[in-house]
Amino acid sequence: MAGKPQDLSTEYLEQALKEWSELEENKSWLCRKTPEGHFVLSENGTSETQDIIVWQDNGKLQCSNPTFGTNFNDWLKPWMKERGTGERKPTRVPLMADLQAVVSQTQPNQGKSEDAGQDKPGSIYDQILYHFGPDLLEVFGETGTLKSKGMIAIALNAAQTGKHVYYLDTERNLSPRDVARLYEAGIKYEYTPILTQIDDKICKDIPGMDVDLVIVDSIGMPVLRRFASMNARERGDALLDIIKWLGVLKEWTFNHNAIAIVINQPQSEFGKTNPKEKGDYRMPFGDKGNYIPGALLLSKKTKDSSQGSAGVFQVYRLRDHAWGEPIFQVEVNNTGASIKMVVQEA
Repeated sequence: MAGKPQDLSTEYLEQALKEWSELEENKSWLCRKTPEGHFVLSENGTSETQDIIVWQDNGKLQCSNPTFGTNFNDWLKPWMKERGTGERKPTRVPLMADLQAVVSQTQPNQGKSEDAGQDKPGSIYDQILYHFGPDLLEVFGETGTLKSKGMIAIALNAAQTGKHVYYLDTERNLSPRDVARLYEAGIKYEYTPILTQIDDKICKDIPGMDVDLVIVDSIGMPVLRRFASMNARERGDALLDIIKWLGVLKEWTFNHNAIAIVINQPQSEFGKTNPKEKGDYRMPFGDKGNYIPGALLLSKKTKDSSQGSAGVFQVYRLRDHAWGEPIFQVEVNNTGASIKMVVQEA
């Protein structure tokens, strides 16, 4: 955003949002602060509009909705100036009607028609964008729960509908036939298990990529492969690398209005005594990085037979949805993999 205010602290931003949300025009919106110091604007009593996330980074305003961020920034600059000069509070504010228009303009095309009412998007990519917005999603689970097969299906479906896709493979779980299908669909596929190369691809290459979808398969296994042989300091650095990679991908989705999906593994049960740290309750590998993705989905296999396999990606953590709620269904047979969204409206 051009013209961002300088020296914006989290405390200043919190006070500004408090005063903004108390204005008569904006009272239908609630503002809450997350443990990470972000501020979430939610319209009270409705799920029709997507939450807007506002935060400061190095003294500059950041916003998950660029258009609203620009409008709010126009109000914020004189508000901050007033704090330094004692001038009268500015009267221009982003009106509620303007905010609702901004949100509706930035929502994905919902396919409205007079005859059919409101139809949901057809492609899996557009459905993800419709339900989650441009954001980072994480799918984690035990080996063999169809995580990679689901990612291949999403990548192929997106490419077939004209989207540009980048697929970073760090495990080589994909069969030669799967890789050939990715290439044939025009998807940029790369494989490397080397941590330094993975770091370069995520931190240097991806931020400049003009694509619609990035898939990293997976983000945790490259570190897990070497974790046992690392000393305490190296383990700490490795976990910080995962957090850094997730942060870079999160920012990329915001900057490019796009989607990124990462695969991960659950934490080990070794040494765990609390039932909430075992089985399906285990967090993904990666420490505090688990709070960066907008959605955490747990993969589980539901069918395994000679005719094929099936699985589900269900809610582990997702705003407005219950734990265990199915979001995606994956099916695999001798012709390949398919995936569909089965999420219920919040």
